[in-house]
Amino acid sequence: RSPPPPPPPPEPILSPPPPSPFPPFYEWPACECTKGPDFSPLYLTRPSVSLGPGGNILYCFQIQSNFCRQPNPCCSQNVYKVEFDADPVCYGSVAYTTVDGQRQAASFQLRPYNALKINRINKNIIDVPYTDLCIALKPDAACTTMEQLCGNQLCTYSIFDSPHHNEYKCCPVRSWADPIA
Repeated sequence: RSPPPPPPPPEPILSPPPPSPFPPFYEWPACECTKGPDFSPLYLTRPSVSLGPGGNILYCFQIQSNFCRQPNPCCSQNVYKVEFDADPVCYGSVAYTTVDGQRQAASFQLRPYNALKINRINKNIIDVPYTDLCIALKPDAACTTMEQLCGNQLCTYSIFDSPHHNEYKCCPVRSWADPIA
């Protein structure tokens, strides 16, 4: 008689896969850019609310800078524009936006993705901190709060660098719910 065959070797214990070298996937904005929030030090402060001219409701906030959690070219990104993930129901609700007190027409885009844009910021990384931005909502419109404008949730926004600044096309996506520290 031959001895019984040896038992099969135990299953190897697998280590967890290494972390992905790419930023996390964000569906919004639907464009090719570096969206991971850890790839840029820039963020928006929570808004203050006040009554503006014509009864418009002003939501004002600042662009601020913190440390960059993952060294890369977006750590020194300039700021070209800021976009908010906006509910299409709110089209026509924005009276105007401002950059450092300078009024500009509202820019609400429905294609290729929904966005309220604050354009023509055009500042380099050194001049960005304390840049004042405001969104003026019409008092009699479909959306009279930022929460409504952002689909009844805390707003998600993206801070874009100039399309000609660097090949990484920085557009970190954050929310006012994100911890910044």
